[in-house]
Amino acid sequence: MKTIKYILLALTTLCIASCMDKDWETPSLEAGMEGYGNKNLQASNLKTIAELKQLYKTEIDNSGAKKVTDAMQIQGVVTGNDNGGNLYNQVVIQDETGAIIVKLSQSVLQYLPVGQKVLVELKDLYVGSYNKQPQIGGLYNGGIGYLDRYTWADHYKITGDADGTLYPVEPIEVTNINQLNLETDCGKLVTLKGFTIEAADGKRTYAPTKGGLGPNDRAITSSSTGSVTAVTRAFKGISNSTLVLYTSPYADFANQIMLAGEVNITGVITRYRDTWQIYMRVIDDIESANPTDPAVE
Repeated sequence: MKTIKYILLALTTLCIASCMDKDWETPSLEAGMEGYGNKNLQASNLKTIAELKQLYKTEIDNSGAKKVTDAMQIQGVVTGNDNGGNLYNQVVIQDETGAIIVKLSQSVLQYLPVGQKVLVELKDLYVGSYNKQPQIGGLYNGGIGYLDRYTWADHYKITGDADGTLYPVEPIEVTNINQLNLETDCGKLVTLKGFTIEAADGKRTYAPTKGGLGPNDRAITSSSTGSVTAVTRAFKGISNSTLVLYTSPYADFANQIMLAGEVNITGVITRYRDTWQIYMRVIDDIESANPTDPAVE
């Protein structure tokens, strides 16, 4: 019996060694993506985001939600996700006509990186808004709610080149907030050029859970727990009813010290009724507008 056992052990070892000697191919990005989304989706009734907003204008204007009953798709590029913790459970999709938010009941959407092209089937999903910011999702208390991961997986497809090429969107450069149109530009990727965060003093952080607010800043709290869910920062010379910097205390950069002086901020700009809110996605979305020239130091 011992002899048979040793023979079997030797054969098993030989088999394992043989397998390890094989030249395994490195999985392609395309192969890694096959587990995500619905590869059978087709663009049978493709709409631009602007057309979609027009079709559901009543629901968007009234912060409602309406179910899409016909086959209908949008296609665009991901400009924002929850990877940095600031766009909570959201993916932002933009095409040449506009942008829209998709609300998802899951976090850290690393398989939908910024620059990824996607096709979204809207049938059986809901289109509407949260305080006039257009959104896609499920239904919750008559408004837009979060999609569960299984519903979402059945309603989108990763598109673009098979080699995993990304297609980052060039942000709109904004030097005056009046350049933007609340109806057509909400949700787009922008860069605010030469703006100053009013309370940035070299000590205050982006989203403290206690204190640290300027006179025109605001801590948004949960009605059920009283905990801080976001901090809005005012910009120098601009009313906080016109434009604010919106940061979640769960953002990766929430506790970093705000950059003082004139800055350039790239991010997703949304509307809350008639107020613009700029969401940084990661800390690299902010930089000094007047960096020191090393040559003159």
